[in-house]
Amino acid sequence: MKVKVFEFSTGYWNWGWRVADSEIEGTVNQWMAANPTAQIRFVKHESLGGVWHPPQLIISIYYE
Repeated sequence: MKVKVFEFSTGYWNWGWRVADSEIEGTVNQWMAANPTAQIRFVKHESLGGVWHPPQLIISIYYE
């Protein structure tokens, strides 16, 4: 089994501290289009960040 990890974050001074939905969707769709034979077995996501740190989203795709 293989794993592909995506990391999305915002800059510290970015107003709103939101990770753009379109950036996430576009990046994951682009990877899936480049790997059409990947059989995805599990997807995991976690959100990091807090009051003093900008948000960070990590998506792990486990595939064969």
